[in-house]
Amino acid sequence: MNPKDRKNMILDVAEKLFYEKGYDQTSTAEIIKKSDIARGTLYYYFSSKEDILDAVIERKSEEVFFNAKKIALDKSKRADIRLIDTLISLNSNGRQEEKELDQVHSTQNALMRKKINDYIVKYATPFFTEIVKDGIEQKIFDTKYPKECVEMILIYVNVAFDYMAQNSDEEEMMIKFQAFFYNIHKLLGAKEGSLDFGRILE
Repeated sequence: MNPKDRKNMILDVAEKLFYEKGYDQTSTAEIIKKSDIARGTLYYYFSSKEDILDAVIERKSEEVFFNAKKIALDKSKRADIRLIDTLISLNSNGRQEEKELDQVHSTQNALMRKKINDYIVKYATPFFTEIVKDGIEQKIFDTKYPKECVEMILIYVNVAFDYMAQNSDEEEMMIKFQAFFYNIHKLLGAKEGSLDFGRILE
């Protein structure tokens, strides 16, 4: 097995264990055993369990954001449509991994959750900012701070989904969604109701 394939194999094993057992409950010894490798081999590729977690999350983030980024940068569509289409793409990926995300949002996975949230902001901010800047040029959005608005929105999304994962009151969640969508219009300087957020919840 070549080095790249071996590294990916270790990440596959670690990812499965992190989602099944939780990051805190998974030891490097288990990863080594399940990967059928020597301890030295693991530490050739990774310096620690946290280093493995970083690599797992980075790889997953690249997969999740690949399609979303293509949609976001499609200049043939208006910025408001690209914004919703990009959010739908991210939401679809999230639904496919719903069981995994339930484990991530477990109180026992605080570090894993924080790192995922940090990566969401890191990877998504640039292409969402590009959408907002195009929207400003198209007179759809009106804000002096496109990047900062995007960061605020993404940080709120992370906090909201953490909360909703632990509170299943559907009526309360819908109110929070409506408040969130209302505030996005305000942040972006968009005409109220101009962004079709209902498509995201379909």
